[in-house]
Amino acid sequence: MLLPHEGEPVRYTVQSEDGGYELHGGGDSGMVNALYDEMTKPPGVPLAAGLDSTVHSHMIGFAAEEARVTGRTIDLEAFQREHSQRQ
Repeated sequence: MLLPHEGEPVRYTVQSEDGGYELHGGGDSGMVNALYDEMTKPPGVPLAAGLDSTVHSHMIGFAAEEARVTGRTIDLEAFQREHSQRQ
């Protein structure tokens, strides 16, 4: 559901071509629901994902890209130490 700044809410239904709603193994709806919950919190209520978890998830993504490009296994802790020293 989209809640515009003005006007009535608009509900969208996303359905795959085969008639199912379970895209990416059901993960899409979970992510959309979590995003909706975060976006509709009252003003001043902190977000569930703080800075630490956000940085950590980005480091995982960067490490995964490094693994893809180089074809090697990445030790996440070593990768984080190496890249946090580059600031």
